[in-house]
Amino acid sequence: MNSEKKTKLCKEYISQIKCFFPVIRQNEKKYINYISTSVNDYCIDNPDAAIEDLYNIFGSPQETINSYMSENPDNIVPYFKKINVKKWIIRVLTIFIIAFLIVTSTSIWYYHKENQAFEYEKNLIEQLNNK
Repeated sequence: MNSEKKTKLCKEYISQIKCFFPVIRQNEKKYINYISTSVNDYCIDNPDAAIEDLYNIFGSPQETINSYMSENPDNIVPYFKKINVKKWIIRVLTIFIIAFLIVTSTSIWYYHKENQAFEYEKNLIEQLNNK
């Protein structure tokens, strides 16, 4: 296995782990860096390793996250608070974007109707002036 395939394998495994963290804070970054170093070392020592080998040695991404949570019970409450804050931020931004789209589309519709009325009056005045 060449170094490009090893790097790709390691990145794939680490990205799978990252996907299971809804919020990545400082402690999670440290944990991911620790796992990443271990995985890279394993890939260097075992050039013929496959993703299944990484699952057998380090655990599946779900198992890795479960072990992180069980090893750090003090981080769980702030972690879920962070997730809750993230949910509210997403909700507020979604509502803001929807409101912006409604206001914008209503304004466009209003100015379109005004432009139609203006064009109608302009044509009517031109017809009256031509007579």
